[in-house]
Amino acid sequence: MHDTWEQKQKLSLEKESERKELMVEQREAILKAQEEREKRWQMIEEKDDVELSVRNVCDTVVELPTNDWLRKVRQMLSLEQETREETTVTSVYRNAFVVDNALLSLVSKVDKHMAPIDETSTMLDSSSIR
Repeated sequence: MHDTWEQKQKLSLEKESERKELMVEQREAILKAQEEREKRWQMIEEKDDVELSVRNVCDTVVELPTNDWLRKVRQMLSLEQETREETTVTSVYRNAFVVDNALLSLVSKVDKHMAPIDETSTMLDSSSIR
């Protein structure tokens, strides 16, 4: 009976030791996974890619509707690109308008200064004819 008790105690200690080792391994695995997630987030932030960021969120959080999020992100990126293109076109038209306006103003000033010269030259021409 005494041997059985000692065996049970020894077996209990072994099981407790195994359990502690497994808990340590589990903690290490959790820490390693956390470090990997942080590295992945850091790489994604460096790339500055919105779609990749959303995919990463969807991979880490299972509850998110992946397809819906990705579709919305693609739609937002498309709208952003369209807005940039429209801004560029608007900027080109604005710059053209400013240049045209400046040229018209310059032509108007030149015409005002040229008018007296033209009248004087016509006067000279008509007096020399007489």
